[in-house]
Amino acid sequence: MLPLFLKTVRMIKKIAPETHFLCILSPYLTDDTIKRSLKDKGMLYSKGDDKFIQTKEGLTVPIVRENRFEAIKASTLVLTIPGTNTAEIAAIGTPMISIFPLNRPEGIPLEGALDWLCRVPFLGMMIKKLAVGLISRRVKFFALP
Repeated sequence: MLPLFLKTVRMIKKIAPETHFLCILSPYLTDDTIKRSLKDKGMLYSKGDDKFIQTKEGLTVPIVRENRFEAIKASTLVLTIPGTNTAEIAAIGTPMISIFPLNRPEGIPLEGALDWLCRVPFLGMMIKKLAVGLISRRVKFFALP
């Protein structure tokens, strides 16, 4: 999902260059996971204790892992994925847009048994596309609250 968020950030920056962004991440998300997610879209680097993502186009986005709720409270708008975090953001009172890429099921994080089933070589992606298609027809809203 990180490449999709970075693409969104680039698009917003073109329209509103004065806009500032933070990448507020779970403290449990490792640097290796971030690097794998970025692939060839950018790089992760550090300056002292601070970490940043830099895209190939030169956009630099600071990473926030600690004091996440303070960063959310200080934000004007939050781009997020559906999950518990949407309830947390709503409780803080910051407006949000929840992104769920139904057109690219491979980018949708799943949980539980369905996630493991979708990891089966060759069949996994077909199962994921089918599951996402069925769920998206039945479910109207994907985010809490």
